Amino acid sequence: MSQLPPPVRTARPAAQNSNTQQFAFRPASKAGRKARLSIQGMSGSGKTWTGLSIAQGLSRGEKFAVIDTEKGAASLYAGHRGIQFDSCPMDRYDPRDLIRVLDSAAQAGYPTVFVDSLSHFWKGTDGTLDQV
Repeated sequence: MSQLPPPVRTARPAAQNSNTQQFAFRPASKAGRKARLSIQGMSGSGKTWTGLSIAQGLSRGEKFAVIDTEKGAASLYAGHRGIQFDSCPMDRYDPRDLIRVLDSAAQAGYPTVFVDSLSHFWKGTDGTLDQV
């Protein structure tokens, strides 16, 4: 078995070795992007409350939409700490329906949509696993 030659170390250019290296900062910008978040945790760990709190912050005080696959769990928090939202309960989980309900929320002008929970669209009644 042949041995590899030892690595060759090269000196960095002087500008990179200097403690006076200049860095450029510029104003941060969202540039029209929307946040897409996933919250994971064990049952009872606070995913719904965390999601509602984040949605409230992203909505900047406007009412937001909740797509509820958790048998009304989000609605238990309605009005708590000023959180106001409209809920669309779902009990069938065809992924094509998720696209339709998201489109409906967009058409209604909601600034933020919180889906509690997406996992039902994978493994729930009429979900992706039922269709394969």
